[in-house]
Amino acid sequence: MGDSHKENFIWKDGNCQLCRTGQFTVEEREQHEAESEHKRKLTLYNFMTKDLQFVRPNPNALSILFDRYVRAQAPVVGLNYLLELIFPWSTSPYWLCGLCYDVGHGLDSADLHLYSSCHRRNFIAEVYPERYEEMLAKQCEYVSTKHSNVEHETALEILKEKKGIGPPPEVFNVILYEKRVALEKLHLQDEELKLEFLAEEVTDNHQIFNCQVCGENIMSYTDEEQHQKVWSAHCATSKHQKCQMIQASLNESNISKRYGYPDGFIAHEKLVWALEEEVFYGPSCGIEFLINFGDEYFCKLCNCLVLREESTNHFSCESHIVNYL
Repeated sequence: MGDSHKENFIWKDGNCQLCRTGQFTVEEREQHEAESEHKRKLTLYNFMTKDLQFVRPNPNALSILFDRYVRAQAPVVGLNYLLELIFPWSTSPYWLCGLCYDVGHGLDSADLHLYSSCHRRNFIAEVYPERYEEMLAKQCEYVSTKHSNVEHETALEILKEKKGIGPPPEVFNVILYEKRVALEKLHLQDEELKLEFLAEEVTDNHQIFNCQVCGENIMSYTDEEQHQKVWSAHCATSKHQKCQMIQASLNESNISKRYGYPDGFIAHEKLVWALEEEVFYGPSCGIEFLINFGDEYFCKLCNCLVLREESTNHFSCESHIVNYL
């Protein structure tokens, strides 16, 4: 792609197609091009249009992401805009979104991107412009905290009409670059994947692991290859994907940290157990996982809404304590 074609693609009617922002004057455009986020997206654009020209997608490769979301019946849109990058020095795939010009390593980061408001809005605006205008008009009728609900409803309507999540991402086996060069081209740091589970061996061949996303305890194997199969199957469950969708929404919320107990909450500090209606209640714990949304609370540990009047009981009930421990 020549420089003139590249210029025409990136800038259209004063709008930056990479960052999806505008309208810019000449001076504002120069300032925008100097911003780090624009430079990052431009780096990814160059990788897609230049480096991947020498790599053909593997027609026989099965998309790990596609299999994951089909199994979970996950409400993801715009999956076909992702490129799945397989490097010989990595056991987990990298992904590159040609719609948002974003990139990541590992399946969990792909989950959070696909469930993000940014990706959903970009997909709807790109593929369904009329519906995008309708969605914006509908959002004006609600307070800003409800806007993500409108986006989610629109995405579900599209999935229902399409009868599925659509075609899978293209899979590229990239062997051109060593790790340092590839990460530089993708504008990524050489970081280890975030710990996704904690495991404890129970026999020489088996272990129990606790998923740090959804809190499930699952029996697995100590053998790494067998364990990865169990772990992949777990991540493709509807519960795990639901929790990832919730986490993506929380990541985009303006949450501020406060100290002390919330209104209406009574802390049980003594190590005393009481049985009420076949449920054990003990000392309060895990208050740091409580998020206040107006009249309702949300427990990040249990991934559930908690009524204000039920908050004291929830943060001392046996199921919450088990998740905390």
